[in-house]
Amino acid sequence: MKIYLQLFLIAIVVISLYSCSQPSIATQVNDKPNNTALFDTLIAQFTERSLPVVIHPCPGGNEFSDYTKFKSIDSATGAPFNISGGGLAYGKIKTNGYYSALITLWAADCLGTMLLTYDKSGKPIDNKYLGIGQCGSGPGFSCTEVVKIAADYTIYAADSITEQETDSTDMPIAGGKIFSYVVYKKGKMLTDGHIDLSAEIRDTLNVERDTSSAWVRPK
Repeated sequence: MKIYLQLFLIAIVVISLYSCSQPSIATQVNDKPNNTALFDTLIAQFTERSLPVVIHPCPGGNEFSDYTKFKSIDSATGAPFNISGGGLAYGKIKTNGYYSALITLWAADCLGTMLLTYDKSGKPIDNKYLGIGQCGSGPGFSCTEVVKIAADYTIYAADSITEQETDSTDMPIAGGKIFSYVVYKKGKMLTDGHIDLSAEIRDTLNVERDTSSAWVRPK
């Protein structure tokens, strides 16, 4: 009888020691990051956008200033989802329900435009920079940029550029050479959340030549 009692007491001690060394199920669950809840916090900052979406990152002016009304994403909220702090929450796009799609903007001379996709739990699927980045300023140089996502989820982003011959004072020369061209990317948001996007493509829009001028387009 004493032997059984001793074995019973030893078993109690072993079980007690093991229990103390293991966290409870509730503790394990509470310690596990809840990415779905964090993702819900993130997407709540984005306004739902109906397609088509058209964004004009360049030039600036009043239209550029209007974009600053969107909420700025802090790094604590955005970092787990590949969004660094300071991005602007432009909008969320309604998809087929299998994934979520967000658009962020980044303030600079021209706005940077990012498209990001996630599964239902907030796990990143894909992200693409939709801008071209060739707009700027300079004598005889003008550029407008547009980013479009159509109702069928096709993507078109383009910089339309005009370069005009200038004189020694950087003024456009009447009747001088003008080069107009577009640099663009095209693609589509796929049904699984991935983003298919081409490399940059360049097309000449029109070329007006003044054969009396020796001006050569800068490369």
